[in-house]
Amino acid sequence: MPLASGEFSMETGIAITWISALMALASAIMLRSPPLVLGVIVWLFISTAYSAQLPFLRWKRNSFLAAVCAVFMCGLIPQVPFFFHVQVF
Repeated sequence: MPLASGEFSMETGIAITWISALMALASAIMLRSPPLVLGVIVWLFISTAYSAQLPFLRWKRNSFLAAVCAVFMCGLIPQVPFFFHVQVF
C-alpha cells in the first residue's frame, strides 16, 4: 500500500484516483453504452459514499453499510450493466 506506507503523498493518491475515475467514465462514454455509463456513475457514487469524509457519508464506519457497499460494488454494479451492454451492443 504505497499511500499508507508514505511512498505516495496524499496529493499523488488523489490525482491517481481522479485520473482513474475519469478514464473509466471516458471509456464508457466512448463505447456509447448507456448501461456502462450508468454503471460507472453509480459505482463512483457508492465508492465515494463509502470513503468520503462528508456529512452522512463515510459508510465504512457502519458495518451494515460497509457490507451493502461490498455487495453492490463487487457483486452487482460491475456485472449488471455489463450484462445489459452485452445484450444490446
